[in-house]
Amino acid sequence: MSEDKTTSVQSIMTPLPLETANPSTNVRDIANQMKEKNKGTIIIVDQQTGTISKPIRIITERDIVRRVLWAYESILILELCAFVALTL
Repeated sequence: MSEDKTTSVQSIMTPLPLETANPSTNVRDIANQMKEKNKGTIIIVDQQTGTISKPIRIITERDIVRRVLWAYESILILELCAFVALTL
């Protein structure tokens, strides 16, 4: 017998509501929104008066790490890492 090994897109989608922001939102506010809402992505929408917001971009935590933190290439890794207490 063969098992059905398909997965529906709906079963792995991020549950609603999605987090959104407008294009003029600064990166610090986006990162704070991600942290507060425990989300790794924010949909950037074009909010036009009287119409449904149209998604125009998406920003991810990876985008922020790769593009924004690149400017801080001389920072020590221990300054960025969360502290992990290990017990042996």
